[in-house]
Amino acid sequence: MVEDFVADNELLYRCIFYRTTDGAKLYQIEDNKAVVSSQAFRDSSSAPSVDRALLCGHNPIHTQKNPEDGVVSLICQEVRLIDSVVQKSLKGKEEFTYKIDVLPRPLPDNYAHAQIEPTPTYQSKSVFRKLLERLAFLANQRDWEILPWEVRQHKS
Repeated sequence: MVEDFVADNELLYRCIFYRTTDGAKLYQIEDNKAVVSSQAFRDSSSAPSVDRALLCGHNPIHTQKNPEDGVVSLICQEVRLIDSVVQKSLKGKEEFTYKIDVLPRPLPDNYAHAQIEPTPTYQSKSVFRKLLERLAFLANQRDWEILPWEVRQHKS
């Protein structure tokens, strides 16, 4: 039975692909450390996918799509506490702050799947970019669950 609520203390995994289909990297190497780019959280539906660690045995390999990819983690409560995604009027006045949540969205082949979604729906891509920047910031505050292949190769 899949829980229909993601608890605040749940760990969430996000796959950071070694390279995108267009060859771009979703992280940079700075001072021998892999730093996640905000583009690592982009999503065509503006609802970045994550896996709930609890439902995949706290094994980040479940989230890793290819052996070259890395996996980062977030804490659900920190995602829900994001308050920097703000809708502004054309005159630049704050209209409201989006409520960010993590909702279970199990897939037939991945019961651990969840999505990071706003209320209400984003009114522009620029607002969604603010979320991406904050998610990257949060991921970079934590150690990687699985380092990207390029970094693992240099450490061995």
